[in-house]
Amino acid sequence: MITSIAHAAGLVALAEMGDRSQLVCIALAARHPGPAVLAGAVLAFSLMNTVSVTAGAFLNQWLPPSVVVTGSGLLMLAFAAWTGLDDDDDDAEVDQRH
Repeated sequence: MITSIAHAAGLVALAEMGDRSQLVCIALAARHPGPAVLAGAVLAFSLMNTVSVTAGAFLNQWLPPSVVVTGSGLLMLAFAAWTGLDDDDDDAEVDQRH
């Protein structure tokens, strides 16, 4: 059990480094009290990961772990590609103003 907790903590911490949520927390802490930002971030992270862990445990009952891991990886790549797409004209507006 301790090994599973250590693996989860280490991998999640590494995955979150430089993540948008971390950058949002930095920006929020610059405007609001740090303890309040931390409390809100912990609450949001807890809720989000409760849903994720529940979904993973449910899927594990119906699918082999390799399918769940591969599906998660493919979803991660899909979200990365989606994030990289630039379909809005915000950059064009900025370029025209400057």
